[in-house]
Amino acid sequence: MPSGDEARLGCSGGVGVGTTRLGANRTGRKRRSFSRLGRTTTDLLVASEIRVGGYAIARSGYKKSALPMFAGFGDFVLSHREEILQSWIAAIDQQPNISASDNLTYTQLLDHLPELCSELAALLRQPEAKDTKREAKRDAQAHGWKRWRQGYKLDELIREICLVRRDFIDTWLPRFSDTNARFDIDAQNGARRVAECFFDDVVIEATVQFVDEHDQAVRRTNAGVPEATKRGAATKAEFIKLVTHRVREPLGPLLFALELLLHEESLSPHAVEMIQVLQRGVKEEARAIEELLSFLDRVAGFHIEP
Repeated sequence: MPSGDEARLGCSGGVGVGTTRLGANRTGRKRRSFSRLGRTTTDLLVASEIRVGGYAIARSGYKKSALPMFAGFGDFVLSHREEILQSWIAAIDQQPNISASDNLTYTQLLDHLPELCSELAALLRQPEAKDTKREAKRDAQAHGWKRWRQGYKLDELIREICLVRRDFIDTWLPRFSDTNARFDIDAQNGARRVAECFFDDVVIEATVQFVDEHDQAVRRTNAGVPEATKRGAATKAEFIKLVTHRVREPLGPLLFALELLLHEESLSPHAVEMIQVLQRGVKEEARAIEELLSFLDRVAGFHIEP
């Protein structure tokens, strides 16, 4: 998505929760602490298969009273949104494999996570709300676009969303369950499934947007080849740097990240299919880049080592 579309996507940097930097290095960042709540289990009955938000969520003896409890959990998420966001940022902050986040402020890290958290709460209250789903899709795409501009690699974007999903399900669902005896196994399984499907869609939409930004960079690079080859040696060197850094270098992490995502047990069959489509697209881009490099070798009189 071109940079001029930032206003249309609403990339405002999240909610106004301060712009203090998280820290200049990973060591300093790890000293900050956010409260992490313990997880408990309850010995409850197994539920019957029903469908909420288009997904099967339970297996036997389903109670209709579970749906109102979804709404209660949605209200809980909305009322604790700031705490949840702090917990999410702490999880991202403490992950050493997301190095692109090191120099971002708290507000920059939040980006569209506040909106996505509110939309998740709204879907827990009304799982079939189409307007909310459309808003979540738009915000997920905007989040992928912004992470591209902030220098994330694709595997870092995917890992970030998986961390957020794990934190939400492992921390906040048990916390609500601990204080609400009526939030039984039916309601817990249903709410968990709604959350899993929500984050599946976030991963897919953010990843598709991220890869689209990569494709646009490739097309812009291809368009610049004729002009670049007319310039002197210095311009050729700059163009080689652009090609190798912005086009070829990300392909390995792209494929690795997609393969990593396929091993996420909570992915739906539809999500797996979408990721496989993305894998094929990345491999096609790799072939196109090889053709570009061969072209440069012929017309510019230099050779790029593979």
